[in-house]
Amino acid sequence: MRKIVKLVGSGLFVALFALLLPAFAVSAVEYEDVPVSMEFSVSRSVDYGRLVGDTTYFHIRPFSDANGAVEVEWDAKTATARVFCPELTVEATVGKPYIVANGRVLYTGRENFTDDGKLFVPARSICKAFGFELIWNEETRSVHVNNYGVPIEDAESYYDENDLYWLSRIISCEAGGTEPLLGQIAVGNVVLNRVEDESSPDTVYDVIFDKRFGVQFTPAYTPSIYKEPYEISVIAAKICLEGYSVSEDALFFYAPKYVYAAWIEDNREYLFTIGGHKFFA
Repeated sequence: MRKIVKLVGSGLFVALFALLLPAFAVSAVEYEDVPVSMEFSVSRSVDYGRLVGDTTYFHIRPFSDANGAVEVEWDAKTATARVFCPELTVEATVGKPYIVANGRVLYTGRENFTDDGKLFVPARSICKAFGFELIWNEETRSVHVNNYGVPIEDAESYYDENDLYWLSRIISCEAGGTEPLLGQIAVGNVVLNRVEDESSPDTVYDVIFDKRFGVQFTPAYTPSIYKEPYEISVIAAKICLEGYSVSEDALFFYAPKYVYAAWIEDNREYLFTIGGHKFFA
């Protein structure tokens, strides 16, 4: 076992591709080297796998180079790597729990990190971006990548434009300025869970503007719903539309700091609290 350095805040590091990273704080974490083999590769075994906890990471540059990257660039100001392939663009930022592939947000909850100037990203995310199959072998504690298939579908054709528009705006209104990313995802989950619930309307728009039993989302009936959403709220909406769910049971939430929702407290099952919101089934 070795020690890796996982970026979580300030301190100075040697950057990927011989550039300097911005200042970040560090904490030492243990990792295990993971052998990686690929189905179609001149070098079938490569040394860029890391196992941190239960998550396998790949060093993004050699993985991308081995699979058709035309260019890999590094933005030192934002600590972001960008990979350019003929049909795929990937962005990965140090400390973020997701990567962006062809405009789509692939969330794992596991942060991208650097080790000795190398940027590592969750293996399943980068494989999904490239359209590859990843196979974990528990016996040999190794990874095999079937590197065939096509890159991930782009955001414009994958996301429903209307759903993304309204979901990002209600998330922004309800949680965008104050809540952590996971809390914003949970707010989006509530909307999508209601779309699937038999007692609620069956579109994102109709759920947000539903007032059959009283206004459900107050911002929907204020000018704020039409404001440009926070960028992080658009990211949260995309994560929700990718199918990631904090809870498939959450149907209600409210912020105790601003209001006491007696009906929810008395009639719905409490699930959890994220940031300033309590969530209920």
